[in-house]
Amino acid sequence: RWVPFRVVCVLGMDQSAFGSTAAVGEDLAAAVPQIGDRDPRAEVRQALLETVLAAGEHLVVVRDGYDLRSNQTIPRAVVAAELFDAVSALVGPGQRAEFEAALEVDHPLHAFDEPCFEADALVKGMVWGFDKANLKGALARRERTHHNKPLLVAPLAPHHAPVIELADLHRFFKDPVEAFFTQRLEARLPWSEERPHSRLPVELDPLEAWQVGSRMLEARLSGVDLEEWSRAERVRGTLPPGRLEGTLLSELDTAVDELVVTGDRCGVRRGPAEPFEIDLELADGTRIVGSVPLRLHPATPGPARVTYSRMNPPERLAAWLDLMALAASDPSGAWRSVAIGRNSESKVKAAEVVDLVVSTAISTGTTSATTALAVAVDCFRRGMREPIPLFANFSFAVSRNEAVRSKWTDFHGRGDGDDRSVALAFGRCDFEEIMGLPAQRHDPTGTGRRVERFAHYLWGTVEATSGSYPPVPAGSPSGGAGPTPEDSR
Repeated sequence: RWVPFRVVCVLGMDQSAFGSTAAVGEDLAAAVPQIGDRDPRAEVRQALLETVLAAGEHLVVVRDGYDLRSNQTIPRAVVAAELFDAVSALVGPGQRAEFEAALEVDHPLHAFDEPCFEADALVKGMVWGFDKANLKGALARRERTHHNKPLLVAPLAPHHAPVIELADLHRFFKDPVEAFFTQRLEARLPWSEERPHSRLPVELDPLEAWQVGSRMLEARLSGVDLEEWSRAERVRGTLPPGRLEGTLLSELDTAVDELVVTGDRCGVRRGPAEPFEIDLELADGTRIVGSVPLRLHPATPGPARVTYSRMNPPERLAAWLDLMALAASDPSGAWRSVAIGRNSESKVKAAEVVDLVVSTAISTGTTSATTALAVAVDCFRRGMREPIPLFANFSFAVSRNEAVRSKWTDFHGRGDGDDRSVALAFGRCDFEEIMGLPAQRHDPTGTGRRVERFAHYLWGTVEATSGSYPPVPAGSPSGGAGPTPEDSR
C-alpha cells in the first residue's frame, strides 16, 4: 500500500469481496459499537483511495458483469459504483455519456466469442483478442452456425404397430410434437424443477393455484368432504396460513362449484366411472384397444371430462376421440361426450361446455366413425416418423382461419411457438416462418402450405363427424336423469 506503480490492477472487485460478515457472539465490541471503533466500509474506501493514488499511468478494475450460469447482468458493487461515479464526474455533463461508454469494456463471457476478434467490437480502434487458439475456436463456431443441420434429414422408419392403444392416441393429440420425442424416441425433454419452498406460502402462483383447484375439483366429484380435503392440503403445506387460507378456499370453491353444478346440469354422475372396453379394427387392419370411462347418465351414456383448466382445443379433441371410439364400437348407442372446463376468456368466470354427439353424416351412413379414427391413426403414424406441424392449440385456430401472430407466440410465453419441443423440432420460428413451411410430397392432400394441410386434415374430420348437443336448460334439476334418447336423436 502506498507504493507507486506505473500500472495498478484491481481484480475481483465484486460485491462478495466487500460483504460485511456477521459478528461472532464473543465480540462484545461489535455488540455495543462505540465512536472510534473500526469501520469496515470506511477502511475499504481508504484502501481504494490509496490504490488510485498509487497508480502512475493506468488503473485497471476487473469485476464480474454477468452470472456464469444464467448470464444475467450483475450490478456493480457499492465500492465499484462509487469509483465509477467519481471518475465520471471529472468530465462535463455533455460529455459524460460518451465518456462512460468508453470507460468500461463489456467483455464477452468466453474468450472465443466472435466480438473478441472483430475490430471496434469491444474497444474502438483495436481488436481485443490475441490468442490463436481462441481465434480458431471462434472460426469453428461460426462455421458450425452456418451449417446447422435440421433435426431430421428424412423421416424415420414407418410406425407399423398393428395394435394402438387409445391412451397413446390421447397422449399424442395432447401435444403432437412433444409426443414424437417422448413416445417414438423415448426421450425426456429437460425441465427446470423448482426448489421446494422453505417457508409457509402466503399466496399461490397461478400454477400452484391450478394444482390445488384441480385436487379440490377431483375431491368434489369423488364425494370427499371439504374439511377432509382441507386437512390433506394442510399436510402437503400448499395452503397459506390463517385467514389467507379462508380467502383462497373461498375463491377456489366458487370456481369449483360452478364446474360441478354445470356437470350436474349436463348429466355428469358423481363417483367412479364405468369403463367401456374398446377393441375395434380399422379398414387397414389396425386394432384400437383401450377403455372409455362412462360418467354420463344411462339415458345418453358417454364420457365426461371435468377439468379445472381452461377449455382448450386438446380437451375438445379428447372428447371427440372418445366419442368416435364409442360410436365405432357400438353404432346403435345414443352416445355423447362432454368436456367441461373454465371459460377460455380470462375475464369470464363461468364454465365452458363442449357437448358432442355423432354428426348426421355418420347417422345417415355418408361416413363412419371408423373412417374418422383412421384419420386420427394416420396423424399418429405420421407424428411417430417425424415432428409434424400439428400443434395443440394453434392448428385449431388455423382450421378456422383465425391464425394470428398472438396465437403462435404471446407475451406470457404460453403459445405453441414458445413450447420447448416445438423450438427443438422447428427452431424458434416466428409466425411468418411457420406458416410459410412448404408442403411435402408425403403430407395430407389439400390446398395450402404444411401447417394448413395438417390443420384442415384433422380438424376438418372432427367438424365433419361430430356435432354439438343442444344445451341443457339452466333450470333443469341438479343431478337429474339427464337428456332423453329422443333429445339425442
